[in-house]
Amino acid sequence: MHYLQMDGRKIFRFATRIIPQATREVLDRVGLPLEHLELLIPHQANQRIIEASAQHLGIPVERFFTNLARYGNTSAASIPIALCEALEAEQVQAGDHLALVGFGAGLTWDAAVIEWSQPWPRPPIARRTRLLLWLRYQWAPVRSLLRRLRRALGALLQRMPPL
Repeated sequence: MHYLQMDGRKIFRFATRIIPQATREVLDRVGLPLEHLELLIPHQANQRIIEASAQHLGIPVERFFTNLARYGNTSAASIPIALCEALEAEQVQAGDHLALVGFGAGLTWDAAVIEWSQPWPRPPIARRTRLLLWLRYQWAPVRSLLRRLRRALGALLQRMPPL
């Protein structure tokens, strides 16, 4: 049996080239200078990749948000998790420009720049709304079970011979 092996050095070179390139390209597209970027949230693959990317971009690594020490590489979830943690750590304020840069399977990549407009923390949700949401979440497994039973019963009835 033949297994494909990833070449760590090639992936490192690819990532440290593509993160700065994708960041510059997306900033150019929106007309935002690198200096106006408050935070860069990259795919959390490897701390050395992040440090090298910061060096290639010529910005301090402190402008990159990382959570690798807590979770390691969380694959496709790494950018959303890091964004949530940056918000919770109050590193993102309304009006901040953030670059989200990822690379992954098949050595594909993409980047986006967003201007954060939602104040953090969000205003508290009303008690009635919280209760309704809680009830909806509690009811979800029951609804799912009922739907599966209905489909199974429908399939069973279709296989029965006519009377």
